[in-house]
Amino acid sequence: MRKLLTKLMIFGMVMALVISTIPAYSLQEGVSAATTDKPEKPTIKTYTNGPGTGTGYMDISWKAMPGATNYKIVISNGYNYEYFTTGNVTTWSTKGKKIFPTQAEISQGLYKFHTDGKGVEFATDPRALYENGYKAGSTHGLRNQQKYIVGVIPVYSTTDGVRSDIVDAYLPAEVQPEKAIAKTYSNGAGTGTGYIDLSWKAMPGATGYKVVIGNGYNYEYFTVGNVTSWSTKGKNIFPTKAELDKGLYRFHTDGKGTEFANDPTQLYENTYKAGTTWVLRGQKKYLIRVMAIYTAGDGVTSDITEATMPIEQMTSPTIASHKIETNPSKGYMDLSWKAVPEAVSYKVGFFNGYNYQYINVGKVTNWSTKGKKIWATDEEIATGKYELHVDGTGGELPMDPIKTYTAAYQANPSVNYSDRLHYYARVIAVYADGESPVSDASALTMPLEETYIDIDSKLLDSSSGYMDVEWGTIEGASSYKLWLFNGGNYQAVTTTTDNNWSSKDKGIWPTLNEIQNSKGLLHQDSKGTNLSTLPNKVYALNGQSYKDDLGYRFRVTAYDEMGNLIAYDMSSAVKMGETNKYVDEGATDEENSELEESYIPPVSEDVQQDLGMDATGSTGILELEKSESTGMVVYGVKGKAVKLAAQAIRSKIQSIGRTKWNQTLTKVLNKFPLSNKTKNRVKTAIGFDMVLKVADHLVGFSGKVEDGIIWALKKCGFNGTVAWWSAKAITFIFL
Repeated sequence: MRKLLTKLMIFGMVMALVISTIPAYSLQEGVSAATTDKPEKPTIKTYTNGPGTGTGYMDISWKAMPGATNYKIVISNGYNYEYFTTGNVTTWSTKGKKIFPTQAEISQGLYKFHTDGKGVEFATDPRALYENGYKAGSTHGLRNQQKYIVGVIPVYSTTDGVRSDIVDAYLPAEVQPEKAIAKTYSNGAGTGTGYIDLSWKAMPGATGYKVVIGNGYNYEYFTVGNVTSWSTKGKNIFPTKAELDKGLYRFHTDGKGTEFANDPTQLYENTYKAGTTWVLRGQKKYLIRVMAIYTAGDGVTSDITEATMPIEQMTSPTIASHKIETNPSKGYMDLSWKAVPEAVSYKVGFFNGYNYQYINVGKVTNWSTKGKKIWATDEEIATGKYELHVDGTGGELPMDPIKTYTAAYQANPSVNYSDRLHYYARVIAVYADGESPVSDASALTMPLEETYIDIDSKLLDSSSGYMDVEWGTIEGASSYKLWLFNGGNYQAVTTTTDNNWSSKDKGIWPTLNEIQNSKGLLHQDSKGTNLSTLPNKVYALNGQSYKDDLGYRFRVTAYDEMGNLIAYDMSSAVKMGETNKYVDEGATDEENSELEESYIPPVSEDVQQDLGMDATGSTGILELEKSESTGMVVYGVKGKAVKLAAQAIRSKIQSIGRTKWNQTLTKVLNKFPLSNKTKNRVKTAIGFDMVLKVADHLVGFSGKVEDGIIWALKKCGFNGTVAWWSAKAITFIFL
């Protein structure tokens, strides 16, 4: 047994010696453990191809593997891995290889890399590539990612080696512009539209910019030039109402759209129905980006700027004023306004002489002060109180708010409406989450009779003068108050029972010394001086609106025996040395013949019809004859009947009002082939103010009405032809 063991040991030693003399195989001559060794992860450096390219490249390097004869770079396309043989090197770059799918291929849903050099450089943002891979059924999990995943595989003579661990590689994004700054504005009350002013920081190397605006379905691009600010105002980009009603949503680039809607809800509803994946339905914001343009192409877009239009201002309310028949010192206002979508109620505000006080009137679009008792009572006003009663415990509106405004001015001297006859009203829309901007004010007086004011001024010397003022008498008036404008407010200069006044030697104007010491109020104590040829020096002390104005302005108010305001009027501006009275410049034979061609009869008929006036004879004036040449009826009255005619004329034209009367007269005259000079002469002769003057003169005339009207017109400065034909017109229209 021992001998056997000894023999075996000797045999083993011999075999070991033999084996040790056999040379070992190299790794290239067969499979070895080296082929299963995992390489180290490659090192990757990424670069951009420059602003505007949207592309870049990867420089990849790795450690050599013993025995490797080649290497493969592995890159995922979002669906699977693709392999690129590099040769027996340890560095490789994607630059210039044109591996990445083209934009056209990406748009077609493709994702395969190129091995034929017909692709493009790698995109700095591969999300569109990965989206295609995802839709094709990928399980790589790269959807919405911006990285590339890269590995390396050594290749041996007989087989591929083990792949390295994956490296995440991000191509450097181009420098992203900062978000734009957006400021939004309304185009005004009732427009329903607004605009967006955009500004942004300049990008180095940019040759221009695009503004990118979302329509709710996708983004649309507007090239704006090499500027850093831009506005949608006036561009007419937004779809028209007709287009929105058809379900369209595309913006205009042809300037044939409209301004941006304050509320884009309908736009986003259209895109929702079109299948958008955006989530703007029911929202009121706009999404905006800015993009720089470079020589190489478009850069990346900025982050989103959200822009919401301001809540639109309410339109001013429409106001109508009425007198309370049972109380001639009181009146009321009826208000109405346009409804606003989504408003849950409205607030009506009235000015009290210092500020506005508001009443929530509910979800209505009309409201009246009648019976609401919102105004300060007479007793309260007499004690200096002016605030309104929003709880309905006050009184009705006075015909004249001056006493209220005066009380407010005495309590708050910084606000002076103590000369105003108008009421001022505004309206606010109330929403579930806030309120609209307050509307502009609507202003209206109570229904008061109108008169006229004649002014004739004369110079005393080169720097001063005076004005003679005359106004129409008002039936039922027991006193008149004349006011003169000081550049900021009207100040009363006299209270009288007459219908005329002269400023001569009344000492109402500030002295030169007072003006130099910034004292601009008119005198009530007769210690001033005569009127100046340069009233703007006083006006400038009371505000800036009239600092360059040289005209004087008067106002007259009439009161009944109880002190109630019953009428008023305001003059136009008259400079010292001028007059606002009509002065007939004389008519040529041709102009007189225009009137004699019987244009006045059809003018009279059209005015009467357009204004819906009563048929002739309603005033009790007797028909005397019908002219065969003109076709017009001649009326005649005697004695007191002339006064009846004057009252009828005044009452009728007062009920129509200055604006409506003069507008109708102008419209009718424009139908006829009269010269402009003749039209203006007729418009003046039978205009609102002149008809009132004629009525005043008639009161003291005895004879035929037409003769009285001719006499009155001649007294006002018209020649015989104009006076004769105008008398025919006034008689026909009114009597």
